[in-house]
Amino acid sequence: MTPFAEPNPPLAGLPTDTWTVNSANIYLDDDLDGVPVQFRYEAANCKLYYTWQTLTNMTNLWTAVANVKWNGAKCVPGSTTNDDDTIGAVPGYTDKVVSNFRWAAGPGDANAAPGSGNGDVGNGGNNNGDSSDEDENAAGSLRASWKVLALVLSVSTMLFVM
Repeated sequence: MTPFAEPNPPLAGLPTDTWTVNSANIYLDDDLDGVPVQFRYEAANCKLYYTWQTLTNMTNLWTAVANVKWNGAKCVPGSTTNDDDTIGAVPGYTDKVVSNFRWAAGPGDANAAPGSGNGDVGNGGNNNGDSSDEDENAAGSLRASWKVLALVLSVSTMLFVM
C-alpha cells in the first residue's frame, strides 16, 4: 500500500520511464573541447559488400569483418591503399571527399541571395514604429481581441454575480 491516495500522485513529477539521455556527442578523452567524434572525418580504409549470408546472419557479418582485419581477407577492389586489396593504412584527407551539394535559396534562408528582401514587402503596416490602432498588422488585431475578451469577461462576471 502506498502512503498516497493515488499510486502516482501529481506531486511526484513526470514518470522516469519517459526520460532520455543524449549520448550522441562522444568526445575523445584527449580532446574534450574538440569536435564530437561523429563529425570527424575518418576515411574508410576497406569496404565490404553485403551478401545474403552477411545480411541474414550477424555472425557471418562479423566473421567477414574479422577476417579482413586480422586474417588477410580481401576488401572490395579499389577500396584500400594496398595493391593486393588487403586492409591498408587509413587514407589521408583530400578535398575530393567534400560534397558539392548546395541547397537552393528559398524563403527564410539565412544567407539568401541579395535582393530577397528583409521582410519589408508584406502588408503588415508601414513599419514606421508608431503604435496607432490603424496599423493593419497582427498586433492591431490582438489589441482588438483583448478589448473584446475584457468586455465578455466583465459581462459574464456581472451576470454570474447578480
